[in-house]
Amino acid sequence: MEKDVKYWVDLSKYDIKTSDAMFKSRRYLYVLFTCQQAVEKILKALVTKYTRQFPPKTHDLLKLIELSKIDIDEIQKEFLSKLSFYYIETRYPQEIAKILKDINGIFTMSDVIVKCGIPLSEPEISGNEWKYIKECLDTRWVSSVGRYVD
Repeated sequence: MEKDVKYWVDLSKYDIKTSDAMFKSRRYLYVLFTCQQAVEKILKALVTKYTRQFPPKTHDLLKLIELSKIDIDEIQKEFLSKLSFYYIETRYPQEIAKILKDINGIFTMSDVIVKCGIPLSEPEISGNEWKYIKECLDTRWVSSVGRYVD
């Protein structure tokens, strides 16, 4: 299963790099599309890791959140729902013009970094670090001090 998890993580990283390139070229429609894909693939990595099964063929981020047993708040659910909407709608030509009008100029780099998870530096996670990160997120205790910080 570790090979399958790595497969999904690598695809997600590729999509993040694509999203960054699209942002720099001001192609915001594709930023949304590739951000959704990056989130979908990292969630599929988590589903694979925790269920020990290959994830279902779905683009529904909320379903993948549920399967990965990640606890998110309403604001995060709303954001993922919107991201899923843009992913689906960007595939239909009649909706693209409307979406472009809505999104052009509304994104700042910080919005994309925060909401889409573009890493400022690529983390190297090994050993028990995934377990520790998940515990921090599950307990909502993320700080510069605590039992996992030297």
